[in-house]
Formats: sequence, C-alpha cells, structure tokens
Amino acid sequence: MTPVSSRIASWLMASHMQRLGIRRTRSAAIAYNRFRRGARDEYREKAYREHFDELIAENGQAVGQANVIRDGWALDTSHTLPGITDLISESEEIIAQRGLKATKKPDSYRAFFQNIARPEDTETYPSILNFVLSSSVLTTVCRYMQSIPMLSGTLPPGIRLAESSASFDTKQSAYRDSQLFHLDYYSDPMVYVILLLRDVTAKSGPFCWVSASESAAAVPKLKYWEKGRPYRLLDEPFYAAVEPQSVRELSYPKGTVLFIDPSRCFHCGSRGAVIPRYQMMYGFSPVCRSDFSELMMKPLRYHVKSGDSRLRRMVLRDHHAEV
Repeated sequence: MTPVSSRIASWLMASHMQRLGIRRTRSAAIAYNRFRRGARDEYREKAYREHFDELIAENGQAVGQANVIRDGWALDTSHTLPGITDLISESEEIIAQRGLKATKKPDSYRAFFQNIARPEDTETYPSILNFVLSSSVLTTVCRYMQSIPMLSGTLPPGIRLAESSASFDTKQSAYRDSQLFHLDYYSDPMVYVILLLRDVTAKSGPFCWVSASESAAAVPKLKYWEKGRPYRLLDEPFYAAVEPQSVRELSYPKGTVLFIDPSRCFHCGSRGAVIPRYQMMYGFSPVCRSDFSELMMKPLRYHVKSGDSRLRRMVLRDHHAEV
C-alpha cells in the first residue's frame, strides 16, 4: 500500500503543482524538506565555507581559469575542461547502440526527446562521472551554489544523455512540453551542466535560455508560478514579457559546455530538431529541495568507488564526509 505521505506528495505535485500553484507548493516543500534535512544542508554549506579548498585539492587539480556563473549562466567554449574528449568518445558508443534505435512510444510525453543513458552506464563508461566530478566543473558549480550539492537522484535526473529528434514526433504542428519556455521548480538554486556531444545548429533544436535578471523581470508580468497560471508558456504571452533578442541559443560546436541555473533562467529546447541533437545533461541540487519528488520516487544511487575523494562521495551520496 502506498504510504500516505507519498499519496499527498503525488496530489500536490500533480500537473506541475497546479492544485495549489507552484509558488505555494514550493513554499510548503521547502519548509518540509528543511525540517527533515536542514541539518544536512547546513553541514554542506559549512563544508563549503570552511573546507572547500582542501576538498578540491584532494579531488584533483582544476585546469585553467574557473568558469563563473553570472546572471544565472556561464559558457565554456575552450574545449579544455578535463575529460571532454573521453566523454564525447564514450557517448558516441552509447549513441551507436541506442540512438534513434531505441523504442520510442509515438506521441508520448516529450515525444521529441528521450534519455538514452542508463544507471549502469556510469560503471561501464567512467568518463560520464569523471567529467562532471572534475575539480574544474565542481569549482564552478559549488561556488555558485555556495555549498556542496548533490547530483540529483530524482527530478531532474542527475545524468541524461539527451537525444532530440523531430523524427520521434508525429504532432509537429505546435510546440509543447519542454519545447515551451519555463523555469524548473525542483530546487533553488540548482545547476545544469550541459555538454554538446555533437555540433548543434538551428536545425538541431538548440537549448535556448534567458538570463536570470531578464527572467526575474518577466515573472511578475507573467504572474508566473501563481495558481491558475500555466507552467509551460506559449510564445505569444512569453514574448509579450521578454524581448526576443534576450533569448540565447546553445548553437555551438561539440565540446561546448553551458552552466545554467534552470530555476532562475527561462529555458526551452528541442524545437524542430530535424538534425538529431545529442547533449549530456547533469543536474545538481541542494539536499533541501523545493519539491516533494523524494516522497514519490526512490532516489537513484550513483556508483561510489573505494578510492573516491571526499568531495566526490558527497556529491554522489547523501552522507557526511569527514571534513
């Protein structure tokens, strides 16, 4: 029998928190999660404040100038972040096995998008974790979040090899689902790390985003996250509040990396991907989330090796490392 807490969480989360409105539901979730896990969150913030340099040094030398997330995002076009070459190579093996071949139910949710990564891939293809847990990447993520976050185990999935293709979609007449602009409500702050695995052009349905400041200015105009207001926004009302030239596109060569806070930057993607788009997407969240997903889902547990650094273990598992 489903626990009462899970049934209540499912009721509150239904249709993107529309029963009470996203803003009210998130407030309730934050209060609940702080009660349950506030001490763990404070521990991670303290570990960042007092021991981050030590943890990073133990995790491995960061390469080059660290990316700094400003106004909700940072873009790395240097192609020098550690592990990119290996990750692109191993991802191509996964794409060759599953890309455009995996069974995709027509007209399913996000018919134009699927995640072809599997939980066991992190053991078969070590570059998946080695890239995102490198000191170069974690320095950018942790400095922005001012804490030691976790690789999300629920929503959004912490690891996705995202394949977008118009060939999956038989209803191409109107944009829908994540093709429409929205802000993620799962956690605040949070960070996506998006690595382009192949070159992306306008014909690949690039990921699009608006800066945090421009997004914040649009929220009251749109009455966004209020009860009765849609979670996904049609273009007409969205562009009544946001200047079209404010929208940026992730149309870059493979190896480009975007760091972005999707809870503060309006974003969308996978529009008209006539050339399939492939990108690795990682989701970082604090221990105290702003949703109830952990009551509804069994969190994914990532593979931890005996020789992993304290920082790496903290990002992969919800436990205290000795710091």
